[in-house]
Amino acid sequence: MEKNAPFQIDGTGSATAGGSSILTALPEGIVDNLNDEQKDALAKTLGKRAWGSHPLNVRLSFPFFGTRYYLAMVGGQERRSEGRIEEERNHHPLSTAAHIFFGMGLLTLFGFAAIITMVLQSALSEY
Repeated sequence: MEKNAPFQIDGTGSATAGGSSILTALPEGIVDNLNDEQKDALAKTLGKRAWGSHPLNVRLSFPFFGTRYYLAMVGGQERRSEGRIEEERNHHPLSTAAHIFFGMGLLTLFGFAAIITMVLQSALSEY
C-alpha cells in the first residue's frame, strides 16, 4: 500500500484516517478474519472515499459566541455518478433552514459590501 494514502493500516491492523481507526467500526471478530491483502484492499477502497486534492480548497475556522465553527468550500471537476449525485441531493437537501439563513446572510454581506463600495466611490469622486 502507498505510504501517503489517505487511509493506512497501522501496526494493529486498523485502517486509519487522521488518527482515527476505520476498521473499529466493524463488528468484533471481522477484522481478525481479514488477511493483509484484504485489509490493504479495504484501506484503498476507503481511501477513495476521502476528499482528495481540489483545485479550489478554502477552509475557514472562526469563533462565534464562544463556539468555533468552520466553513469548507471545495471545487473541481465532477467525478460522481448521476446516481450518487441524486442520492446526495436527497440526503442533503439545499432547502433547509440552515442553508436558507446562510444564503440570506451571504446576500446581506454582499449588499453591505456593495453599498460601502458605492459610498466610498461617491466620496472619492467628489474630491
